[in-house]
Amino acid sequence: MRIDDHRIVNSLSYRWIFDELYSIILRLIHSLPIKKFYLILFLAGVALPLLGQPKTDSITYEGILNLLEQDRYDDAFRSLGRLEEEYYNTEPDKPFVEFLLEVVYLLNSKGSYEPALNYSFYVLELCQTEEFLSLQKTESLLEIGSAYYFLGMPDLSLMYSKQALELANTYGYKKQIAAAINKVGLYYETVGDLEASLREFEKCLLLREEINDIHGQSATLGNIGTVSAKLGMYDKALEFQLRSLALDSSIHDTLGVAWSYQLLGGLSTTMGNYPEATNYLELAEKQAKKLRSNELLLQTYHSRKELMEVLGEYEKAIKYTNRYEALRDSIHNKTILGRTALFQGTYELNRKSRELEAQKLTLSWQRNFILLGIAVAFVISVLASFYFRSFNRVRDLNREIEKQNEEIIKKSEELTKANAELAVLNQDISEQKEEIQAQAEELTESHETIIRINQHLEEKVAERTSELAQAYKELDTFFYRASHDFRRPLTTFMGLSEVAKITVKDKNALELFEKVRLTAGHLDKMLMKLQSISDVGLQHLSYREVFSNDIFNVLFTTYSEEFGSKDVSFQTEASIASFYSYPTIIKLIVDNLVENAIQFRRQRQAFVKVKIYKQDSQIIISVIDNGQGIDAQYQDQIFNMYFRGSENSNGNGLGLYIIKKAVEKLNGRISFTSVYNSGSTFSVFFPPKNLDEFRSS
Repeated sequence: MRIDDHRIVNSLSYRWIFDELYSIILRLIHSLPIKKFYLILFLAGVALPLLGQPKTDSITYEGILNLLEQDRYDDAFRSLGRLEEEYYNTEPDKPFVEFLLEVVYLLNSKGSYEPALNYSFYVLELCQTEEFLSLQKTESLLEIGSAYYFLGMPDLSLMYSKQALELANTYGYKKQIAAAINKVGLYYETVGDLEASLREFEKCLLLREEINDIHGQSATLGNIGTVSAKLGMYDKALEFQLRSLALDSSIHDTLGVAWSYQLLGGLSTTMGNYPEATNYLELAEKQAKKLRSNELLLQTYHSRKELMEVLGEYEKAIKYTNRYEALRDSIHNKTILGRTALFQGTYELNRKSRELEAQKLTLSWQRNFILLGIAVAFVISVLASFYFRSFNRVRDLNREIEKQNEEIIKKSEELTKANAELAVLNQDISEQKEEIQAQAEELTESHETIIRINQHLEEKVAERTSELAQAYKELDTFFYRASHDFRRPLTTFMGLSEVAKITVKDKNALELFEKVRLTAGHLDKMLMKLQSISDVGLQHLSYREVFSNDIFNVLFTTYSEEFGSKDVSFQTEASIASFYSYPTIIKLIVDNLVENAIQFRRQRQAFVKVKIYKQDSQIIISVIDNGQGIDAQYQDQIFNMYFRGSENSNGNGLGLYIIKKAVEKLNGRISFTSVYNSGSTFSVFFPPKNLDEFRSS
């Protein structure tokens, strides 16, 4: 199985920056002149703690990685120990942490899993509380999972892989999420749950395709092929292994191509394609030796042994068995060597850490003593300087005081002269004050006169207001009675036209009576609207509970004939059963809105919908239609009295004006949206009151 895509080691050391900064500070101090003694003392106080820091070795990160590549574990771990000494008790350094991860990758690839685990846990400890090292922490958890997988501890591998998956999900590291899912799939494959393993690998493949991770896709395709072969799906296994090989070849991934050869060789043996199996395994063995990949070479020897056994070539099978065992022992010996070197390095590190602590304690005492001497010298210098400056300052102040005394005498003479001038000015001010007082008395008389005039005006305004109110009242009374008086003959006309339908047989006469009926009907509607204006102006209206169904039933009864004759669909919707308001005004508003919607309907599939609902402590009544709509150029005029925005309108231009007045009576507001030739929505908003609130008001 391919545990994951390989990584390229590429790290640099940045410790030379400290050396450069240290030398710059020294050059700066030496270049200063003697007279800037205080500044030198300050810089010395800052630099002395730095002088106690150990200087960096000349060993670079690349040198240590090269030693590990050559299996020189003693030298490599000894150099690593010196680096750890430099970073002992310091803040985590990102380049150093990334270098340690490269060491872990290399140790895992060479089969030195225990040292890899040791440095993985060291990286995990460095990153534990540092937010900016969250990616490196995730990588260390993944490498711990890999090491435990190779050591045959699948449960521990699963535990750390899941921790890596949780951390990667928290920070959105998609590449690391995919790697963790891949390791979960390997766990299920190890414990024999092949169906679960296949599901995890397929999930991993989708994510790697999404982020265009070619190396990862190739590894996961190979793993899917291996699990498919174990499930007996050989054609699917071959398809995925070939796709993995194609991806590795496209990006010139030599190690990936070699792994694909090895997996294809094993699969071809299982499928009975022995010539192809031989060819693939020979290529895999050649590349493994060239790349010095012991893990790949070990798997290739095992696959070639199985092929030879199937072909009946038992001598060759024994030869590859011996090679397999020898290589495995070699890897085991290297692991022991690495473990021994690691223990030796750890011992050296602990010993040097103790020596370093002792040196730090000595340096701390020396530094404190030097700083104390510098501080004492600095304080004495400051006090001497302060005394000298104070003496000079007092002498300068005495001279300044003498000069100021001369100026004070001169100012005193000028002040005496100014006082004489001020006495003259005070006399002038006194005379002006008397004049101002006389003017103030005149202003007081004028103010009293204005007050009397204002009182007279207020009386006149109150009198005119009372007369105007009486006139409005008489006008409303006249308007109300006149509308009723006009309606009597109109109803007579309409009644006669109905009688004529029954008694008169002449077609022309019937047409005339019908026109009389229609004309009388229009006049009756106009009188009803005029009467509505009078009703809105009344001060005492009935306030009671209004039921939504009653509103709908009245509308349906009133306009049922028009709904039927004009093919208009009438729809209702109510989310509240009732509310308290003025039923007369509510009926007036809804009736006029529905009448407008019917009048300006579309010719086909017309509908009118009335909704009653509550929102944000307000009662809302909406009338919605799909009629002609209102042209944008007329929308700001529709509530004006007698305004008609369409040539097709046969109304009197009072409907929306009456609605607006009625809404204002309810202390509410009306809004609308309209699209020409698409329809309109009129919504009335008004605050509800319950009956107890109404009675208390």
